[in-house]
Amino acid sequence: MLDVFTIATKGGVVLWSKTFSTLSSDPVNDFIQKVLIQNARTEQNRYTTEQHHVHWLLANDLGLIFVVAYQKILQLSYIAELLERVKARFEAMYSDRLTKIQHRKIPGTGNSRQEGNTEDNQTLLEFGGFDDIFENVLYSVEKRNSKSKHNRGTQPRRFEDTEKYQQTREGSQKELEALAADS
Repeated sequence: MLDVFTIATKGGVVLWSKTFSTLSSDPVNDFIQKVLIQNARTEQNRYTTEQHHVHWLLANDLGLIFVVAYQKILQLSYIAELLERVKARFEAMYSDRLTKIQHRKIPGTGNSRQEGNTEDNQTLLEFGGFDDIFENVLYSVEKRNSKSKHNRGTQPRRFEDTEKYQQTREGSQKELEALAADS
């Protein structure tokens, strides 16, 4: 159901990304150009392109942004929970590394650039181990969402349990009582 999930620094360096389908446009890049760069942030942390909804969550303490995009025609109620849980897992796994990166002043972390330090630049690219963790979190959130939809009472209620039944029953009894009183 998702099209893309990206974790990047506020400076625009992509630390980790997963694409679920071939996209005709790049909703994350569009979001970065039209919302982040122009500082046109909305209070809802949601942006809509021609074909996608884009939601994001900031982690100001580490200078990260978590972005998810999905087709505009879908209504996915679990996106906020997904962003929160992925953020928590990513920070738990990589907070030490991210803190070191920030202190080393790596490009894309909001700090000034150190020239010629390829070891630090390589460190930014080593988040591939997050794939399985992300898949588990996504599966868990989607499963919980489908269970909650199922548990909401998808079965229609019985007519006997409705207000209309009570009205009909009371009305029928009153008519019977009126007929009995007339005879």
